[in-house]
Amino acid sequence: MWEDEGNKNGGKISLKLKKDYTTIIWEEIILALIGGVLPTNVKDEISGVVVSVRKEFNFLQIWFKNYTPNVISDLEQTLKELLQIPEGVELDIKQFFRTGGFPKQKETPANANNFQKRKN
Repeated sequence: MWEDEGNKNGGKISLKLKKDYTTIIWEEIILALIGGVLPTNVKDEISGVVVSVRKEFNFLQIWFKNYTPNVISDLEQTLKELLQIPEGVELDIKQFFRTGGFPKQKETPANANNFQKRKN
């Protein structure tokens, strides 16, 4: 899961796929991961691959551990070469949402009791 400690600094690359291409793309990525085709610096960054099936199309996501310019560039270049994605096609790359809640508000008389009765 994206909340996992190993993913907290990471992100994901998403591909929106026509249903007919999902199996082919999935197989290419999985075979590249287990077959040693990917460069070590790219393979070591990948923490998961997810397929989300939708009614009219599917999403494939590649999750990675570190959202940094070098990692993003290496992953993007490798995926474009592996999947033969033409130049000019951009992949959707996003950093995972950071959790940790909202910063605590200092308790002051003004916000100590937001449900005070109004004086008439």
